Amino acid sequence: MAYYTPNPGSGGNYFKVKDLDSGPRKVRIMSQQFRFAECWSDDKTPVRAETIAELASKRPANGWRVQNGKEDRPRWVCAFVVFDHKDEELKVAAFHQSEVLQGLDRLENNEDWGDVRGYDVTLSRTKKDNGFFSYSVDAVPHKPLPKKAQEAYEKYENECVGLAALLTGGNPMDLFGN
Repeated sequence: MAYYTPNPGSGGNYFKVKDLDSGPRKVRIMSQQFRFAECWSDDKTPVRAETIAELASKRPANGWRVQNGKEDRPRWVCAFVVFDHKDEELKVAAFHQSEVLQGLDRLENNEDWGDVRGYDVTLSRTKKDNGFFSYSVDAVPHKPLPKKAQEAYEKYENECVGLAALLTGGNPMDLFGN
């Protein structure tokens, strides 16, 4: 059981990059990153592990998902707990897109910005002529964290199972003992 009720139609407590199709989204990264390897099975179920080698040992008998005639390859994913300002709630965001991860790294390593948990970022994506997407990450000037976000994150830290639950197919927002 999650500790809050997600807004109807918001996609539960997961921030999805397809949400960016309706326009840029401002979020505050609240947690440290949680890095894991992921690939999708043929039955559209994510298979996750701490390392690529461990993931290879979990390969389903029917193989990985096939899209456009190519079998999926394992990839690294970085997950975070974020506060989505549009929906005003905590969500789990998991990014594998290199432009997003490089954008976060660029800000983190910039002495004027630093730790991305200290300010909001605006995420956006644009569909290119070839059908692929390009992503951007832009820093928003420093502002205090909304009280609602701070209170929700404190509750998450004290009462929820956390991002490691992604490795076992669990929901990081579930309360301990459920």
